[in-house]
Amino acid sequence: MRPVWPAVGVICLSIGLIPGVLGTARAADLSQGVAAYQRGDYAAALAELRPLAQGGNARAQFALARMYAAGDGVDQDQDEATRWYRSAAEQGLAQAQYNLGVRLQNGTGTTEQLPQAARWYARAAEQGHLTARNNLGLLYVLGRGVEKNRRRGIRLVMAAAHDGDAAARRNTAKLLENLEKLRVDGSRVNVRARPTTQAEIVLQTRNNTEVRVLGRRGDWTEVVFADNYLIGWIASFLLTAPP
Repeated sequence: MRPVWPAVGVICLSIGLIPGVLGTARAADLSQGVAAYQRGDYAAALAELRPLAQGGNARAQFALARMYAAGDGVDQDQDEATRWYRSAAEQGLAQAQYNLGVRLQNGTGTTEQLPQAARWYARAAEQGHLTARNNLGLLYVLGRGVEKNRRRGIRLVMAAAHDGDAAARRNTAKLLENLEKLRVDGSRVNVRARPTTQAEIVLQTRNNTEVRVLGRRGDWTEVVFADNYLIGWIASFLLTAPP
């Protein structure tokens, strides 16, 4: 399998959240700095963003990292870019955590550090970063930087795909290729969140719906629905081999 590893993200900042943290004047500086960057006025952007980054603003640090990574208005310096991404990531900015994970995985501006990459992907994924969840899932599937756990990896990639991540959706087709195929044998079959009749119903599926087997536990089978990227448990007697 050749997985899809997305690249780092570009500047995409939520300026509206800043006033309560920085005060109106400094929020305006950040807004002006980002606007200058986006119109290609890198000197003006640097003048606004660098003091904020040095003062500890995570979004300014992220923007400054992007400028060093691309060489926009500064000499391209991948080490400096990684340093600023790390500063923003340590303050909890999910996109910076993801970008730092990519750089640690690829050895850009740092040595390759797969276990650290996995940790930063996990932190970003906890905040809902879908592409970080995809990348973390692939690391589990491949056993890179983490103990190999194919089932856990597929769950992570599928969850990202279900929520709309394009890379995860492309990876899903490849991940499911070698999984056992079964068909649902019964109308309005309940798919459960856990292998018990007391668990929440994830969905109800129709007769002859094709599923892929992720695992088994007792009288239950954990299945994957390729059409909607959902995972759930079905009582095994309600599944049959395809004709």
